[in-house]
Amino acid sequence: MDSKSTSALEKVGGTKISRRTVTRGVAWSVPVAAVAINAPAYASSQPPVVAGQCGVACKHPGLGQNDKTYHFTFCFKVGDEAVDDNTIYLGLMTINGDAGRQAHSGDDDLVIVGGSGTNTCVYVDADGFGTSETGFAILHFSYKIGGVTFDGCAQAQITGDVCGTSGSSPLKDQPKKWPHDDGLGEVGATVCDPNPGEC
Repeated sequence: MDSKSTSALEKVGGTKISRRTVTRGVAWSVPVAAVAINAPAYASSQPPVVAGQCGVACKHPGLGQNDKTYHFTFCFKVGDEAVDDNTIYLGLMTINGDAGRQAHSGDDDLVIVGGSGTNTCVYVDADGFGTSETGFAILHFSYKIGGVTFDGCAQAQITGDVCGTSGSSPLKDQPKKWPHDDGLGEVGATVCDPNPGEC
């Protein structure tokens, strides 16, 4: 290096940084860029599966003091990528932010959905709650696409009514008895088109 060439230490913002250090920093950043490029397109857009709740939530009547069951209809819309094994795994349902209880659809803790672009609606329940409350219920769930696990949630408003009321009640299509099946094929469980929501 002659006297006219740039010094091995370059002055930047009052601090001297060697070209070797700069080169190391550039090389270190390359894998990060590669990961970003290889990430699925849906990772930065809307969730691959959107869950929404139909109407309002309710509590099944006639159960013991420490065995209240909450119930609502959830719909799951699959995006452009099919869900692995077509399976949504149900997690906890919380009532007004409590510790939560395991959610069920029929006898299972999972929901079988269709392929990409399909919409599946089921009855979802959780039992073993100690109080009867209005407010909000939140369902947590997970699924995999291409082996990558995604977590989701959906929120439902709970009314003071109980499941199975008739007439003009928004609950009139809900099952009157508990336990019941997952609701697939029933009118009350096939009318919801879910939209993304916060929970």
